[in-house]
Amino acid sequence: CVSDFLIESLNTKINMYNIFQFKASKWFKQLIESDKDKDKYYDIDLDDIRFGTDKYDAYYHELEELIVYKAPNLMSALQNIAVSAQLMLDEEEEKQEINWIRAMIEPIVEEMIEYWFVKTVNIETTLHIWDQLMLKKFQTLPLIICALLDIIGDNVKGCQNIDGFTAVSRRFLPTIHYTQLIKHMKIIKY
Repeated sequence: CVSDFLIESLNTKINMYNIFQFKASKWFKQLIESDKDKDKYYDIDLDDIRFGTDKYDAYYHELEELIVYKAPNLMSALQNIAVSAQLMLDEEEEKQEINWIRAMIEPIVEEMIEYWFVKTVNIETTLHIWDQLMLKKFQTLPLIICALLDIIGDNVKGCQNIDGFTAVSRRFLPTIHYTQLIKHMKIIKY
């Protein structure tokens, strides 16, 4: 029957999606590394942005600043989760505030950077991020991450801990269309 064929076809596509994500991530890395050697137009070195590097820390600090001062929806959601997870009690110093923010979002941010958004958002949005934003102006990375997380702020408000936040983020980030991302980036930036 035709419906059985369609169901089997869809199941096959779904099962192959993780393989596709891995292949796309590998392709992006090859694209950037080969372009970097040929032409210095793109100032991207994938190893410079890995967890623990100076560039990672600089971008991460910029991301935290965006969250605290430019993304009230996301900040409110993160505060609700932090209180539920007992990461913050009452009004704390700014230094401690940054620490709980980092504890909350670092698992999902690390995944975004490790796989260059391939496992985080849908492929159409990933391609747009790479084509229109990161390959032209890599410094937009913190703004991209902040906008993505801010879009799902309402979805994560009910989470009780970091694992819940990460799971809900993984569930809703793939539903974001690139037009929604661009609109949100403009709101946060200006």
